[in-house]
Amino acid sequence: MPEAIATMSEIYSIVFPVTVAVLALNVPLTYWKIYLVYRAVGEQARRLGFFWFSFQFQSPIFARGMPNYLDLDSLPGSLRIKISGTRRQLRFVAGISVLWLFLVLAFGAATAMLGRHYS
Repeated sequence: MPEAIATMSEIYSIVFPVTVAVLALNVPLTYWKIYLVYRAVGEQARRLGFFWFSFQFQSPIFARGMPNYLDLDSLPGSLRIKISGTRRQLRFVAGISVLWLFLVLAFGAATAMLGRHYS
């Protein structure tokens, strides 16, 4: 059994840094997808600036009370479809990322507990 735990430890020492690196790619992916919507919206979004638009895109309920609010739901149908599709994709990616991180951390905790128990 200690050999299996050592192997699990080696696997975890590879999986964890790779997970951190891949999850770090989530940030540029998110902003790239938001940038595509920003360009599609056009002049209304450019008046806000990208970062304010990004904030409103990611937190529409909170942004509703802020000045210069751009109601994305009042845009034409094709843009609303693009916006809802992008939000759905980003929620999906975020959900998978959180689930994967939880599983990796649980695997690390199990490896550590087994290592303490069998050492």
